Amino acid sequence: MVPIFTMIAVVIDISEKLDNFLDKKIPFKSIFFDYYLQFIPSINGLLWPLYTLISVIFFTSRMAFNSELIAIIGSGVSFNKILRPYLIGAFILAGLHLFGSHIFVPLCNKKRVAFENKYIWFNNRKNKSDDAHLFIGNDTKVYMKRYNAEDSSIIDFSIERFKEGKLAWRLNAARADWQPFRRDWKLTQYTLREIDGMNEKMTIGNGRDTIISWLSATFKPGDIERRDNLNLTMTTPELLRFIKKERTRGAGGYGYFEVELQRRTADAFTCIILTLIGLSLAGRRVRGGMGLHLAFGALIGALFIMFTKFSATLCINAGLPAYIGIWIPNMIFGLLAAILMRTAQK
Repeated sequence: MVPIFTMIAVVIDISEKLDNFLDKKIPFKSIFFDYYLQFIPSINGLLWPLYTLISVIFFTSRMAFNSELIAIIGSGVSFNKILRPYLIGAFILAGLHLFGSHIFVPLCNKKRVAFENKYIWFNNRKNKSDDAHLFIGNDTKVYMKRYNAEDSSIIDFSIERFKEGKLAWRLNAARADWQPFRRDWKLTQYTLREIDGMNEKMTIGNGRDTIISWLSATFKPGDIERRDNLNLTMTTPELLRFIKKERTRGAGGYGYFEVELQRRTADAFTCIILTLIGLSLAGRRVRGGMGLHLAFGALIGALFIMFTKFSATLCINAGLPAYIGIWIPNMIFGLLAAILMRTAQK
């Protein structure tokens, strides 16, 4: 199943992106090593539960069509014993999927997504650019009137720092420019107010490079602009740190990342659920044979993908918690698997 669907996916992807490859004159070496060698694990990780379902249906329906399952059950072997090797295989596949989705596939996606952002989707940035407030620590807040992604500059920039709940100092600048070589910010027309009780010290200047140099470790242009596919490139430890950081800052807009985190685990358990469904459907000999079983399998796979997309949309746009929404398809199909297992030929 894996080689067959991989070839189909690669051919479809080439047909969609061939114009981009030719127009931008991308070297074949870069296309092969930086994109397609990384694309194959990514697409396989996404379709792994569907591969499991079709594989189970394929060989189980062959056994049913040849009356092998009937002979096994008729010889006194219980249905639970027949189920045991299926479950062992399903748990092995689920374990491989867990490792792949949490660690291996995100590492592959780093190169693939970098390639796509450079040559294919170069306009998919999302910026927190207008009237944005960000907490970069428990006691420090940043405000930006407008951010320009082209030159990484901020118009009307301010920082407020608090001490014991009271404003300790405030910095206003007409403009802040990111210096890529120094990896620091340069300010233009700034005003710094340092407050100590009833005393206040004011500093006014036109240009200053070092006033917020200590912020460069926690506040960079990457914290302002974000690619749509950034969540695919993070391993699970990186994803957890990113979500925690965004929550601390009060930045919002990290629903995609929570959905991705829950999906990686939920899809692994989907392999087990679809194995049970495949065995229940294909274990009964029917007049349509393997073709009818595969048709049912394709229908179930399409329904599952539809439910998955629908639940992800609810999590991102309707505010449904990701740890609930992403697991809803597994709950529904888990119930379906239980019903089919009770009515399976025993």
